[in-house]
Amino acid sequence: MGKTPQKIPSQALSHRSHRTSARAPNPMSYRKLNHLYPEQISQTLLDELARHDVYDLPLDEYCRLAQDRWQDFFKTANASDTVTLLECCLFQNPLTVLIARHNADPQLARQHIEQITKIVSALNPLVIYLHPKNVTDALQHVRAERPKEWADFVTWYLTGQAYGKVHHLSGFDGVIQFYSMRQKLEVEILRSLPVQHLVLEHSGNEWKQCEEEMFSFVNLFWNRDLST
Repeated sequence: MGKTPQKIPSQALSHRSHRTSARAPNPMSYRKLNHLYPEQISQTLLDELARHDVYDLPLDEYCRLAQDRWQDFFKTANASDTVTLLECCLFQNPLTVLIARHNADPQLARQHIEQITKIVSALNPLVIYLHPKNVTDALQHVRAERPKEWADFVTWYLTGQAYGKVHHLSGFDGVIQFYSMRQKLEVEILRSLPVQHLVLEHSGNEWKQCEEEMFSFVNLFWNRDLST
């Protein structure tokens, strides 16, 4: 397939494949690479990577593979005293694949997340959900802090996949519409799960208070577990 252009980090060519280890360092989506470096990624390479893209599998197969990975995580975590902190993997990643990419029925996404919760339930997981009171303000704040390429890519992805096309999303307003829908769905699912959780509503200015609430929440269950 030829040499990787020097401007592209060599580790970036990891892709979301059911044949590839999840432990590859700093993996980057090949679609994002194509968006960032359109003239440096050959179509032959893109086609080869796309053949192994787990996100393009039938949805039931994607869910099965994802749940298999959660089973692997459970076995590892259950055999260790280490406390593991996870981010984005319970809601953001599944909903991005199932809904943003494939416009799947939200009920399928709900069932998938419920199954993940069952898999790890014996670990007594705690979920902390940061809930911006104003999605538009939160996204505009992030947009101002990050490079223009971030907003361009997110806009391209969320408006150009199945959900965005069906719902006629466009521009950054389309991004806001998607995240508003996703936040509502996530909170509905979270409140129905048999898992201890904390929903922290914030406007982006009260992080000290949020930290105190998080520490209190975690310590409550940490101390309870130590006493049993």
